[in-house]
Amino acid sequence: MRIRRRLLSRLKVVEDRSKRTLEKFVTESVEPRAEVITDGWQGYDNLPKLGYYHTQVVMEGDPEKVDEWLPMV
Repeated sequence: MRIRRRLLSRLKVVEDRSKRTLEKFVTESVEPRAEVITDGWQGYDNLPKLGYYHTQVVMEGDPEKVDEWLPMV
């Protein structure tokens, strides 16, 4: 069973979507061992090796998924 806690969103316009840029943003913005929920972009694939719990949610334009995973965004 998964217990969901309060979700905090961190959004930022970054220079590119490379693994290096995205990992830098996460490590500067999120505490280690926190769950990081992202889309299916491969630039986030290394987050578990950096000490984060990584959940990928591919929205595919599905408004129900958006409402569930990204409320109020």
